[in-house]
Amino acid sequence: MAKREAEEAADGGGASELLHHDALLVVGLTTASMAIALVAGAPPPPGLDRSAYFLALSWLFLAGVAELYAAAWISGDPRGRRAAGRKLVYASIAPLLTAVVICSLAATTILLR
Repeated sequence: MAKREAEEAADGGGASELLHHDALLVVGLTTASMAIALVAGAPPPPGLDRSAYFLALSWLFLAGVAELYAAAWISGDPRGRRAAGRKLVYASIAPLLTAVVICSLAATTILLR
């Protein structure tokens, strides 16, 4: 009990718990939304297999949805799941960066037409 109180005092209380939850919500929603937008509006970049493109986008969508579920899971017990929340936030950066790269490739393809 004293250890948890010392950690909360060092972290500023419950603020870090909310940051993990909010960060996962924002990153998960952004990743899933970018995947949906790319499926709906952007053709595969030239030189990339169509099946691989849509497989990557479906993976990105599922990763975004998993991040939203993780945010809901963390909100159930934010103090007890702080370490898991921190790790999930770090792990959610890879799908977001992948979505940004694919989105920039699609935008470049559209602009160069």
